[in-house]
Amino acid sequence: MADRAAAGFTLAEVIVALALLSIGVLAVAAAGLSAARLLTGAHRDEFLAATLAGLADSLATGGTPAGGEIDRGRMTVSWSSEVSADSLTLTVQAIAKLKATPDSVSTTIVRVLR
Repeated sequence: MADRAAAGFTLAEVIVALALLSIGVLAVAAAGLSAARLLTGAHRDEFLAATLAGLADSLATGGTPAGGEIDRGRMTVSWSSEVSADSLTLTVQAIAKLKATPDSVSTTIVRVLR
C-alpha cells in the first residue's frame, strides 16, 4: 500500500497545480489583451500625428491659410488661423478628432511671416 501512494500525486496536489496553471493562463491572456489595446492606441495616435503633420506642412508652404475643416474618413481635422496685430506671426490651431472615440489631438503651429 505504501508503494502505491508513493507512485502518484494526491488529489490536493493536482487541484493546487491546476489552480496555479489556470491563474497563469489567465494572466497571459490579460497581458495579451492589454498589449493589443496599447497597440491599437499607438496606431490611432500615429495616424492622427501623421495627418496633423501633413496639414502643418501644407499650411506652412501655402501662404496664409484660412480656417477650415476636412473629413478624412475615420476622423475630422479642423483648424483656424490668426495673424498677430503687428502682422509678424501666424498662429494656426489644428485639432484632429476620431469619429469613433472621444480622443482628439491638437497642435499649434507658429510661423514668423517676416
